[in-house]
Amino acid sequence: MPSSYTLEDAQQFEQARDLLKAADIYQELGEFERAKALYLALERQHPFHKHIKFKLGQLLTRIGAWDEAIVKLQEVRDAGIFLEDTLFLLAECFRQKGLIYAARELYVDLLERNYQYKDAQEKLRALDTPGVSSLTTMLPGSRAPSAVNMDESQTLQGLPVEDRYILMEELGRGGMGVVYK
Repeated sequence: MPSSYTLEDAQQFEQARDLLKAADIYQELGEFERAKALYLALERQHPFHKHIKFKLGQLLTRIGAWDEAIVKLQEVRDAGIFLEDTLFLLAECFRQKGLIYAARELYVDLLERNYQYKDAQEKLRALDTPGVSSLTTMLPGSRAPSAVNMDESQTLQGLPVEDRYILMEELGRGGMGVVYK
């Protein structure tokens, strides 16, 4: 979809200190590093602003910075805003990292909330297909997924959560989710 904005528009918004609008335009135009720099500056100024964190997580997903995107999107998910979009992006991040069971749980959660959400049904079916590792990337502009292992021992161990916690080890796994120490 062609942008109705130009690079000059983004620069004018940046000069006018409307950094969020400038960052959005830079992202829309594919100027990802400029957009990221502005989102990070905004996050430093407004560390609890969930809309900024969501936009940053969205950008990080788009450029394939999976771990950073997961951290930002989990912060937004906990707040309950942009929930469907956040679940979708988180699922894609986990899929790209090869964490199939985590991705599956998020797609199922998303589809329970909105069964018609984008192509979540298709992506969930693809996760259950033999040879998932041969999937092509499903997000425009994102990097190819790493080799995927369907092993049930996949875990989120060592993943930072909300910049405050580290998941030390998996304590248990069941139909409702996974419990971590």
